[in-house]
Amino acid sequence: ATTTSRFGWRATIGFNHFGPKTGLTTDDTSLDVTSGNADLVLAVHPASSAVGIYLVGGAGFYQHKTKIQTGGLSLSRTTNDVGVDGGLTVRLLQKHISPELEARGHIVFGDERITFVTLGLGVVINRRGQRR
Repeated sequence: ATTTSRFGWRATIGFNHFGPKTGLTTDDTSLDVTSGNADLVLAVHPASSAVGIYLVGGAGFYQHKTKIQTGGLSLSRTTNDVGVDGGLTVRLLQKHISPELEARGHIVFGDERITFVTLGLGVVINRRGQRR
């Protein structure tokens, strides 16, 4: 989304690793989630603002692999499912490079419903020199 357009889209690819929680059980269970999402972006800040606030939401494809290790036995299961995501992006609107902070919630549908939150830092490079 730019100062001239209040709507936009973005595509993201992500990898998230959730390691075992120590002290809860004798098993080590971890989860890896790889995702590809297509999201709509809506600018909700005033057009003249130096800080951009964007609502982000859409759907995507999630591949999740669960690994369980107990004693000398190791098991894993990989599943592919669809899901949705939504969140908020705050961006410092600069002429050439705009840093941003984003928080998103994800819900993955399937045999096992998976929910998690991601936090991300990034930059938007403005080749045209416009504040975005």
